[in-house]
Amino acid sequence: MSITKRRKSHSFLVFLNELLARSRDAPLSFYIYAPFQDYESHPIIDALVSHSYRWEEATIESTCNTVNAFHKIKGRIPRLRALSLTLHNRLWGFHGVIDLFEEAPQLRQVSVVRLYTDEVALPWSQLTQYEESTNNGGALNQVLMHAVDLRTLEITAQRSYYATVAMTTFPHLVSLSLKLGTVDADEILDNLTLPAVRHIRIGPYHENLAPHLTALITRSPDPCLLQKLAYRTATQFSQDGDLAKLLQLTPGLVELDIAMPSQVDLCDLVMWRLGGPCIVPLLEVLLIHSSIEEITGKERSLRDIALSRCEKPTRRFGWAARRLRTFRLVFRDEESCQSAQNSLNGWIDGWKHTSDEARLLQSWREMLHTELPELDRKKPSQKRALSFPRKLDRLLELIEKYEPGKVVKIYLHFSLQQLGKLEPTDIPGDRKYHFRARADNIMKKWAPSIRADLVNIQWALKGWRSLVYVPTDDGKHGTPYHVSSFFRN
Repeated sequence: MSITKRRKSHSFLVFLNELLARSRDAPLSFYIYAPFQDYESHPIIDALVSHSYRWEEATIESTCNTVNAFHKIKGRIPRLRALSLTLHNRLWGFHGVIDLFEEAPQLRQVSVVRLYTDEVALPWSQLTQYEESTNNGGALNQVLMHAVDLRTLEITAQRSYYATVAMTTFPHLVSLSLKLGTVDADEILDNLTLPAVRHIRIGPYHENLAPHLTALITRSPDPCLLQKLAYRTATQFSQDGDLAKLLQLTPGLVELDIAMPSQVDLCDLVMWRLGGPCIVPLLEVLLIHSSIEEITGKERSLRDIALSRCEKPTRRFGWAARRLRTFRLVFRDEESCQSAQNSLNGWIDGWKHTSDEARLLQSWREMLHTELPELDRKKPSQKRALSFPRKLDRLLELIEKYEPGKVVKIYLHFSLQQLGKLEPTDIPGDRKYHFRARADNIMKKWAPSIRADLVNIQWALKGWRSLVYVPTDDGKHGTPYHVSSFFRN
């Protein structure tokens, strides 16, 4: 509920008190929303405070001063199990400590979002889940010193983070997520021991943390229990072999999410590579983040990973390892993604650059996007001319007469698909010229030809910025599902 001046009305307060009375001693969960509003007192706060012994889950989004207006609950929240605080301060107007929740014997799960360095005192030693997002400061020091019973820890720091770190063991920690800015993450990792960790997510970060992450895993029991690893930094695996050293310690890894590694490390992920057993044999999901520059020259290695880990094993290359359910490449923008698809599917030929047909298709696509910036998820920069509907009508007439050829390589079909999905209000004249319906009809007309062109194509677009590998035996090649995967559905 929102705390406002209007909510002080007699009728609303009667309703709230009646609701609290009828629910008797039932556990109470509530959400208070009053961002950037300072209240030293409020009838809603008074009503909730009087029932603090029933609190089980509390979510408060407001200023520190408003949160402190609940001060009478201190020592009177025996049932509180989960707490979520989003603290909005105005011009550093609060300089105290929020200690209302320090005495809460059942409190286990806490989430704190703070814009400044406001201190929140908590019963750290009993927490099992702690999540924090902050611009400055934060509670990492208290966590590392006192919250040793945690199962889940997620810290997001936007700016400087000053941590005094000592060697700490979290015997029960299962999930660790560190999204750090200018924090000394290497020092943090070097002083952690996580014998039960199964999920680790780190990044973005400005330095190479691979050696520190490898050392962290080395301190875990053998075999390592890690199942999911997401690790992206600006320099990623700067030395050849960094990735292989890391993955050799994690034989049970099921999901791996990394930035594009070196050519040497990429080759180590190929299943049939000679010289020893396959690393990460249980891997099912592989995500690699890349730019078009980083992928250039590595196409062969990426294809080999796909063939050896995604396709059905053959007698020649038999191995006791799982096949990948997902092999996905993620790019920074749509243009890079399309260029990578061209390269990996072997579409880099003279047809796109020299064919009159290709130039015609490309010109149609450019005209569509010029007339309808909504196709690029943009708004028109100025009011459309009165001639717009007729101009778009003539363009669609030309496209309707075209007998489909290699439209996949020009991505004209994507533009038509997006046109068909626009709202009627986005296209002046749609009621008269039926632009969206005509785009859908063109797609239906082209579908058989596109399916025939896609039978031997393995790399499909997923969304606007990623590619997925489609194995030949998945039963979807040439089907509507396979076609739709090239249409970004």
